[in-house]
Amino acid sequence: MTGSGFSMLRCFVLLAALLPLSAAGAERYEISARVWIDGELRGTPVLIVEPDKTASIQVGNGHSAWRMSVLVEAPDPSEAADPGGIWMVVGLDRKTGDGWEHLTETLIGTPLGETGRISVVAPDAPADASPEQAQLYVELVARESSDDDASDG
Repeated sequence: MTGSGFSMLRCFVLLAALLPLSAAGAERYEISARVWIDGELRGTPVLIVEPDKTASIQVGNGHSAWRMSVLVEAPDPSEAADPGGIWMVVGLDRKTGDGWEHLTETLIGTPLGETGRISVVAPDAPADASPEQAQLYVELVARESSDDDASDG
């Protein structure tokens, strides 16, 4: 390799090291969820989500149906997020006799592989209500998804 070729290669390696990477670095995430509504486990969906693109799933039909949407974002460097963590914007709706009832949309920040939780409880419920005591209880775990995972959400 000539001197100029070696310099170009060294310059390219240096530039590649300086390029910004997303906070968690994944191209896709696998979001495993468990959803309880009115104390009853209603589903355990797994969604494949690309960063900054919303994925959604609908479970059930008729009066017992619900749907969940998840958007994954990398935290801004100025935010005091956990290293390797992500933000998940989670929306939940429940089917009622009159159509869809919006239950919640919330932001969960969690490191990859750790469980994030959402709960909606009655005012007189204990602060540490279990899934069976909550009107709505969701557990979410995000992991980097490999290229050979199933279809997108």
